[in-house]
Amino acid sequence: MSNHSTPALYARRVSAATTPSSSARLSFLVIVAAAFAAMFLPTGWRWPLALPILLAEAHLFVTAAELWRRSVFWPLFFAAFAVGLPWPLTFIAPLLAYLLLCLAWPRARPTRGWLARGRFSRAAVAWMIPTIVASSGALLGWVLLLRPDLSDLVPLIPRGGVAGLVAVGLAFSVFNALWEELILKGILWHGLEALFARGWAVNVVQAVLFGVIHYGGFPRGLVGAVMAGIYGFAIGLIRERSEGLLAPVVTHFFADATIFVILYLLSVGVVAT
Repeated sequence: MSNHSTPALYARRVSAATTPSSSARLSFLVIVAAAFAAMFLPTGWRWPLALPILLAEAHLFVTAAELWRRSVFWPLFFAAFAVGLPWPLTFIAPLLAYLLLCLAWPRARPTRGWLARGRFSRAAVAWMIPTIVASSGALLGWVLLLRPDLSDLVPLIPRGGVAGLVAVGLAFSVFNALWEELILKGILWHGLEALFARGWAVNVVQAVLFGVIHYGGFPRGLVGAVMAGIYGFAIGLIRERSEGLLAPVVTHFFADATIFVILYLLSVGVVAT
């Protein structure tokens, strides 16, 4: 292990040195838990969660300024589900609103650690390659072995020429990877670093939530959520070793590209449903 100080290690030391109180930590967890719970509740049951979110936000605003800054995104994420925005706006809208808020209101800006680009270190690449291969194989195996009902996703594949299909596939793979990693390995990770002194705890929590958001996606169901959670943990290791978001986004791109190809093969009947 190198003994030189890196930005990630420095940020972690700063977080450890300014550990928030137990009540502040609980408030942050309430905000995040309520935001994710809104994904699964019926529309009428979502808005009551706004009250504990607002109370927890007020508590952080008064008692833990930096943790409050790291929590500002999650009420926006909650609101996207509470008003019933469709995918992918449930991810895009709160992320854009958060970035605009940070530009317009300096007080809401967290420290910049969550946007670190990082680098393709040897250790990161050593994790990226097997993760890309294993995740693509696992996704294909999930479809072929379990035959999940993907009838709601297959129609999303556009009809038309090869150029248009490739363009849509690339756009989906790039942007879905980008916003999911910005939210989970960026904003969420940055907030969890203020709560947990150990990196493995940060990675475990974000991996669980990464699995949660895929319960109704691809892969889906309980098996799909577990698969996504394991994958999210592997990408978390890549984030740690690359000290930023670029390597996780690139890794995630290949999984999303595999998903797009599988859906295309389903749409043309090459792979049977």
